[in-house]
Amino acid sequence: MTVAEVKPLRLKSQRVERKQELSQNVVDVLVDTPIHHLDQLYTYAIPENLDSAIQFGVFLSVDFNGRPTTGIAIEKRLRNSKDAHLSPVKDLISPDIFMNQWQWEMINTVADQCMASRNAILRFAIPQPTRVKKIKEASSTLAHNDKAVPEKKSKTRSGPRIALVTHIGTDPIKLLVSALKKERSALVIVPDERDLERIRKLFREARIETKEYGSHNSKNSNLATYLAAISGTSGIYIGTRMAVWLPVSGPLYMLNDVDSSYAERKYPYFHARDIALVRSQFSSYPTHFVGPAPSLELSQRISTQEINCDYRINLRRDITVRTAPDSFHETIKSGLQRGSVLVQVAAKGYYNSLFCQQCKNRPLCECGGRITLLRSQGSAEKLACSLCAKTLETFQCTWCQSSRLKKQSKGSDRIAYEIGKAFPKIAIAISTKDNTPEIIHKNTIVISTPGAEPYVEEGYSAIVLTDCEMLLNRPLLRSEEFARLHWRTALAQLQQNGYIYLDLPHGHREVQSLIRGNYFFSINQELSERKELRLPPFVSILRLSGTPRVIAQLHATLTSEFSSLSIHKEAISEKSAQLIVRAPFDRLHELKKALSDMQRIRSAKKLEPINIEVDPLDL
Repeated sequence: MTVAEVKPLRLKSQRVERKQELSQNVVDVLVDTPIHHLDQLYTYAIPENLDSAIQFGVFLSVDFNGRPTTGIAIEKRLRNSKDAHLSPVKDLISPDIFMNQWQWEMINTVADQCMASRNAILRFAIPQPTRVKKIKEASSTLAHNDKAVPEKKSKTRSGPRIALVTHIGTDPIKLLVSALKKERSALVIVPDERDLERIRKLFREARIETKEYGSHNSKNSNLATYLAAISGTSGIYIGTRMAVWLPVSGPLYMLNDVDSSYAERKYPYFHARDIALVRSQFSSYPTHFVGPAPSLELSQRISTQEINCDYRINLRRDITVRTAPDSFHETIKSGLQRGSVLVQVAAKGYYNSLFCQQCKNRPLCECGGRITLLRSQGSAEKLACSLCAKTLETFQCTWCQSSRLKKQSKGSDRIAYEIGKAFPKIAIAISTKDNTPEIIHKNTIVISTPGAEPYVEEGYSAIVLTDCEMLLNRPLLRSEEFARLHWRTALAQLQQNGYIYLDLPHGHREVQSLIRGNYFFSINQELSERKELRLPPFVSILRLSGTPRVIAQLHATLTSEFSSLSIHKEAISEKSAQLIVRAPFDRLHELKKALSDMQRIRSAKKLEPINIEVDPLDL
């Protein structure tokens, strides 16, 4: 039996760690940090064993301010005299390239437009990689695939931008599928999952394989789709708002760009249409905007020929248009002789708007919720709270103690009740966002809220658009734009020689657009009004919100430095206020630069940031 060799003990201070061998190269990294004023590149030394694997667009594990975090490699270069005392890269998270030069330029441009940090944009543009436990030598196959970069040169290469404006009776989704049959690789952006399901079904029928990307998918599925796109794998990629960032080598198609679903509700509040326009600056592939109601932003660019317009007027249907003050019953009667009839109403429910007849205030429950009028099938009307669902036997106004109610704005249930009495023995279906019937039988009257119209293969023989004034007069700057989208999306399902009813006067510009067969008639009139009133898209509106004290200081500063701008201050509550700034485009760059500098200074001083939104949709 041998005795083990006894080694002398050493103090911790005597232990010398093995010096890590470093490469002659260093890497500039965009470190993942939420702090606004730290939005810059930081240089790290590269360990010798990771030198061959680190290149532009790979995710790295690094130490930042003494804490482990991640970053993305931006530039790999030779070490120079200024690169002293650098921290080394700890590890490579994944060998896959997650960003190319084209995307990096796009992220920088969007960050400037939104006055946001590049990290804030990066979180939306690129999915987080799955950490690979063991990194193999050399880089992945993605790194050497030339197809991974749609545009390899860093300079701007603007591709054609085309608006495909569809007319009455032309289904824009069918038009999309027809166009994509000829494409080997393309990216399709749709507003929501309802449109996604329909386009998915049509692609299956056409035997076209697709790859999906969006919030409806799992993280792993999105990651696999993203890696396929950046590797140059051809195919048809479809998705919702976040898919606009996919680095697909091929044309982009965006459906109904005016849809509010394209607006990001969280910081940095970008709009997918604006991202698509920025993307078109760096890609030679065409960008198509498809739909019956282009946004005012697109329409203004069409008028200045920045965007080419392909107006599908040759597919126009012969239609009969009826308007108020005539009743829509005649339109329904005429339509039922040839097929199903669609009746669009503003909202669901029985009576979705109640007022006190004496003081005109909204009736409120004890909990603060709004009182609504409900009616179940076969039962009488009853009052109920929309918040706590408590039913009320009697009503007494909180403000004036009156017990008299005034009913306004009939809902889908009430309209269905009235139409059922006028057209007995006719099947009636109610379609809302929460409950859309899958099958519509022939000669059925369909009562639908905007955006929930069931698709009928043979189309509707008549379409009735009610509550038009209510949709137009909503307290939103874009109420007419949204109403136009709802109406024209419904009219896309009208049959040849169909009937249309709108409860608007005959001379209204939307009615005249239909009668003239020119969808741009109403749009051009609205653009003329907005130009005179200095409203978007001829100016940009910035909304800055924060505490009343901070907003008051900012108001004084902006008023003195930008005296020519229209700046309006308003209090939202005791703890919140906002500024509405209307900036013409010749002063917009200067204003955005000043606000970006302000955000960095406030971040460095650890002051609360000011919330900045560019052209918000809910104004």
